[in-house]
Amino acid sequence: MPETLNELKRLQRSQFGQPEPRHGLRLLFWFANELIEFISNQMFATVHPNTAVFGFHPFHNRPDHDGDILLPETENSDYYVVGNLKNTNAYQFPDYVTEKYTGLQDDSNTDRIIVDMDGCNVYRVYVTRHLGRSNFSHSETYRISQGLISVIKKMEDLEDFLSKIDPSYRLHSLEMDLPRLPPVNHMCQPKHCTASLSGNRDTSIQPSLTQSGNMYQPKESPVSQSGDRDPPKDSFLAH
Repeated sequence: MPETLNELKRLQRSQFGQPEPRHGLRLLFWFANELIEFISNQMFATVHPNTAVFGFHPFHNRPDHDGDILLPETENSDYYVVGNLKNTNAYQFPDYVTEKYTGLQDDSNTDRIIVDMDGCNVYRVYVTRHLGRSNFSHSETYRISQGLISVIKKMEDLEDFLSKIDPSYRLHSLEMDLPRLPPVNHMCQPKHCTASLSGNRDTSIQPSLTQSGNMYQPKESPVSQSGDRDPPKDSFLAH
């Protein structure tokens, strides 16, 4: 079970995305600020990963050569991974995510974010390090708590975030441009979502989507009082 990082100091100690040219911290800042919205203490994505926007694609959580899976099994949701700067849709990232990418076989494209989702309902967020062609480092995989996502989202800017992870960090001639969001037919609409205002989980309600044309509108998604989804009990999707 991956360790949960719930504060900036623990993210700092994890060494995720460090040192540059690793892009994981920039990727995480982008994800928290541009891809996540909070409604009634529940996380929702502003884009639907099925569209492959920003290079999102399914993560199948297959066993590695030792027979171990990277993440907990899920039942009613899917995993999606993002962060590969070689992907044909990586051009949609803002420049501050991609500017350290060298295109070489080095650490500038090693970090990924994996999201446990049902439609645009976001249940869990993980960060990890990609190794080789298809493997991920178990020892460098962490869950990012909903609370830490909220903290990052409230930070003043990227420089503020990076300097708190590495106090010696200084941005040099960096102009943060807005991310190029996809056309509207790729986007979830969390403003139309509803969630339990009491924060109590109703196990009789399963998170789902309604689809009107190409617009995705997540329905009611149960959450626990802590804001985190209850641990899954059964098996993961087939792949």
